[in-house]
Amino acid sequence: MSVKLIEMLVAKGLLNESLLIALNRYMDKWKVSPYTAVIDTRMVDEDTLADCLAELLKIERIYSLDEADVTPDALTKITYRQAHSWLVLPLGSTDSEYFKVLVVDPTNSDIINSVKKIMELPLKLAITEKKSIKKMIDHFYPVELQIPHLLNQPLS
Repeated sequence: MSVKLIEMLVAKGLLNESLLIALNRYMDKWKVSPYTAVIDTRMVDEDTLADCLAELLKIERIYSLDEADVTPDALTKITYRQAHSWLVLPLGSTDSEYFKVLVVDPTNSDIINSVKKIMELPLKLAITEKKSIKKMIDHFYPVELQIPHLLNQPLS
């Protein structure tokens, strides 16, 4: 999957051979995924990367709060702290076939697998950028679900 992402970025002219060498060195040195390396090095902006991933993975791209439709019980599945830490927002399920989750990095299998385990249903992913998901998490999680986590220790 990560190889396909890099191939897509090269095909779209967003990465050239020199940037690709630098990106590979960065990934090797810091032991990070291509997604993280691209974002950390600012070789491609978050909006463009989210668009590319949505196209590559054929998943929904959510741009704003208005587009995020959260079912009432969804927020009880993933804690406020988990949502911030994992950069995910549970959107919910309209049936028992799948659970829709908004993510920043759909290539992060550790987070996706952790969410799958909690949901106990197949996931249907949607993607947004980091700056947007943080606002959405704070907007959609009611204060009564935020307070227990805010009292423990600061969120990063």
